[in-house]
Amino acid sequence: DELQIGGPSSKDNIKISNMKILGTGSVTGINAVCTNSTFRNLWVTGWALGMEVSWGSDNIVENCTSKSNSTSGILLSATETRTKVISNIFSSNTIYGMNIAGTSYLQILNNTIQSNVQHGISASCTNSIFMGNIITDNDVNNTATYDGIILSSGGDFNVIQGNRIKDNDR
Repeated sequence: DELQIGGPSSKDNIKISNMKILGTGSVTGINAVCTNSTFRNLWVTGWALGMEVSWGSDNIVENCTSKSNSTSGILLSATETRTKVISNIFSSNTIYGMNIAGTSYLQILNNTIQSNVQHGISASCTNSIFMGNIITDNDVNNTATYDGIILSSGGDFNVIQGNRIKDNDR
């Protein structure tokens, strides 16, 4: 089963590092409802959703690999704020590398998002920074339907700068 942290109430100051979380299930590998917590050096593969960080703030996801999950590598959702996602690999996921919904003040820095079936990053967020990321070869089925990064309407005041976005179909 998954690694569940928090929920329905938030947990604070959790530190998880140096773990492999392998699955064959229909649930989330890491499901975190937390604040001021750190997830570092994790390998998450084979789940429905690799990682979910939601309903919290000031979290760090760093140097993790989330790949070959049947939806997305990571989901940041439900008013998650001021979270940093730094130097991770999100690859070969069946839908998105990163799915960002209803969040603000994120820092998405120096990640590799590659070879996901649909969008590399699908984002609905405000006041966030996307910088130094490598976003390549998403839309692996070559449908010319999906993008390396797509920002939904209402995603205001974001900065997208210094990323390498190439070989995505659209």
